[in-house]
Amino acid sequence: MPNELKDGQTRLGALIDGNEATPENRVTLERRENVAVLRVPWEISGELRAYAGWFAGNTHFGDDPERTRYEYEVPNELWFRDKDGLVHLIGCRFVRSTSNLHSGIGEIQADFVVFDKNPRSESFASIKGLRSSVSGLRSWLNTTSIQKSSSQGEDGLLDGATYELKSPKPLAVEGVAGLTLVPHWKVALEPGAVHLLDELYVQTEFEEPRAWNDHLQIHRGIRDLLAVSQWRSESITGLLAKQDEDRFGSNEAWRTVHTDRVDAAATEPQNSRRDLVAFSDIGIKGISRWYEMRDELSRAIDPIVSSRYLSQAPVETLMSQAGIGLEALGFLVAKSDLGMTERQAGAQNYVERFKLIADALGAGLVPFDIDAWPQAAADGYNAVKHANRTLPDLPELANCWRESLLIFRCWVALKLGVEKEVLADRVQSDPMAHPYA
Repeated sequence: MPNELKDGQTRLGALIDGNEATPENRVTLERRENVAVLRVPWEISGELRAYAGWFAGNTHFGDDPERTRYEYEVPNELWFRDKDGLVHLIGCRFVRSTSNLHSGIGEIQADFVVFDKNPRSESFASIKGLRSSVSGLRSWLNTTSIQKSSSQGEDGLLDGATYELKSPKPLAVEGVAGLTLVPHWKVALEPGAVHLLDELYVQTEFEEPRAWNDHLQIHRGIRDLLAVSQWRSESITGLLAKQDEDRFGSNEAWRTVHTDRVDAAATEPQNSRRDLVAFSDIGIKGISRWYEMRDELSRAIDPIVSSRYLSQAPVETLMSQAGIGLEALGFLVAKSDLGMTERQAGAQNYVERFKLIADALGAGLVPFDIDAWPQAAADGYNAVKHANRTLPDLPELANCWRESLLIFRCWVALKLGVEKEVLADRVQSDPMAHPYA
């Protein structure tokens, strides 16, 4: 059996906590939707006494009144082993415990679950490398590792096809330490079927291990750039982690990772892309510039981009998030572009800040009155922010949010190097260009 954990699957095995004094414990590892749960038996007395402290809370036991004899927190890193292999659990935390007077079962969840190909016990608390798949990235880069050629018979009908599997060279993103975009192909065999998989990894790799979130923050940068370009919920899926060196030049060093800290899988768009920011416009240098912008303007970019992933958020929330981001953007632009001091920039009102953003776009780019937008956006933002303001009708507020979002996305596109004439043409077919009824 492969070393994996499918939704609904339960595995029975041994728990390893890195403490030789702790007795062996038979536990189960199961998956519920996108969450892996480790279920650990414990006893007040007996062989499994050492585990009771993990789930005791503030309880004091008679054999350890000073709470110094046993561990009273779930270890950050645990290992699970059964006949199918070794599983690393990183970022472990107590969830709940059910018990009677003498024994119980505690539940533990982990931030990251790594499935090892070999029965080793090296730590994955931090990692040297991380690979992910980001929906929409391969089509945005317009790259493929599978080339198809076909032939026709004398009757003009297709009588054969040849597939060549050859990956283009990886694209290192200069200026972003450790980041590479890696085209890849894979062949999956099934009885009666051969699947050719055209893949593209976002890869971060460093000589020394780094925290998982340090890696993921870089991966989210690619996802967020694509989200801004199409205003579509792109997703990070299919994680692979690397800790040791790949001595044989293969992919054996990369282990499958399961976590609930990445996105639900987004479907690949079936129609042609409608990007405001195309890779052909900005190239690798534009991607580097995007990461610079994310660092410099995080107070402006993060609230707006994160709102794309607020499931079923009401329009009041969306307008609030847009207003927070645009308010910060206007403040930062006043300092960087106009040379204002922090005090001068802070003294500007919303209309003045929003006008700085609108002025960068100029006339003729968006299909609505850009001169009227700063006041309308300030009114909409104030209305949802202050309880003593009257909320506009929902269609009016939704259109205010839509216009604000489109202006933000256009501002980003221009800063990344998209020509204004090209951008103006793309805006016409963008969903945000059309008013709500």
